[in-house]
Amino acid sequence: MAMSADVKSIVEFAQKLVQIPSQGGIDSPGNVVEEAYAFAESLGLPAIKLVDDQGKPIALVAEIKGAFPGKIWAVNATLDTAPAGDAALWKDNPFSGKVQNDVLYGRGAGDSKLAASMFMHLTKEMMAEQANMHGNLLLILDGDEHTGNFGGIKAAFMAGYQPDGIMIGYPGDDKFVVGSRGFARYEIALTGKGAHSGATLPAEDNALVRAADIVQSLTTRPLPQKTEPDFPRPPKVTVTQVEGGDGYSVVPATAKVRVDVRLTPVFNEAAADAHIRQIVAGHDSRHQVPENRATKVGKVSSEPAFLTPETSELRQALRAAVVEITGQTLPEVISGPSNIGNFLATQGIDVIAGYGVPAHGVHAVGENASLKPLGKVYDVYRKTLQNLLKT
Repeated sequence: MAMSADVKSIVEFAQKLVQIPSQGGIDSPGNVVEEAYAFAESLGLPAIKLVDDQGKPIALVAEIKGAFPGKIWAVNATLDTAPAGDAALWKDNPFSGKVQNDVLYGRGAGDSKLAASMFMHLTKEMMAEQANMHGNLLLILDGDEHTGNFGGIKAAFMAGYQPDGIMIGYPGDDKFVVGSRGFARYEIALTGKGAHSGATLPAEDNALVRAADIVQSLTTRPLPQKTEPDFPRPPKVTVTQVEGGDGYSVVPATAKVRVDVRLTPVFNEAAADAHIRQIVAGHDSRHQVPENRATKVGKVSSEPAFLTPETSELRQALRAAVVEITGQTLPEVISGPSNIGNFLATQGIDVIAGYGVPAHGVHAVGENASLKPLGKVYDVYRKTLQNLLKT
């Protein structure tokens, strides 16, 4: 008979984690990693702290090695969070970790400190099954995920950890995420001719005005809407920033347009490149931009779309566990936003990029996570690991 989840202990440690500010790009992850490490030791986990290139703690890992050979299955959650923003907009301190009416409040409650605590407790429980396990269970808690650096996961790979599949404890118990759109981000740099805005002659080449033309093309040029049955989300282009000009009295000589493109298996990075460059080439041709002031396109970053196959052992194990524990068949969906799963998939790893407790206000004011389904979510993950590790 499987043990019941120690919900009280899971919630109490999640509260402690929420009370430690670990905003990505603002707070050092060291404090929250140290807290997780101390708790892991108290649970008897074989925990190891991983450090960045400056020797500062960035992640925690613990590997439970089964008695029999098999694959390595990982559970993953983030220890860092999105920024809390203006604390005055929150009803309570964003790092209160308050529990009221079966809801945990505070930045990181939903994404994903409650999941981090849950996975630590689950790893502790699975230690009792080592003698029957076929393969290994790997716990990875990343303190550098919300920056987009994925420093903790990358440190784990550098240390030699190579999971075959990873389940990420992002929130939401009404579905599980088996794929995500990718992204490609571009900076379009325009060069015009500066002049005094009060000059008698009309401005010869206002870079900001031409930037507006490119924005118009980016937002009105249709994208191919062809999708695949197992990846129904279409691509998307969003202009995210326009900048230029040095003051009221100066005709802008330079301007920049920043663009985010969401990718699919059909509309991939090469298709996005061609789409952006065709728009820019058409713009320069219409405006007769001379070669020495040609508009430049730079790619800032990109990750491809991913889809964990229907035949994946990981996907099948989670599906079976959900049915057994809850009696439900959940939708298996593609998320619009990208996530760490996109990077993991490039490493040849099968990914479930989200199953957890319901949460609200993630990355917004008033973030909170519902505690009522916590026991059920824990049981689903435990059964999934038992299926995968053949215990």
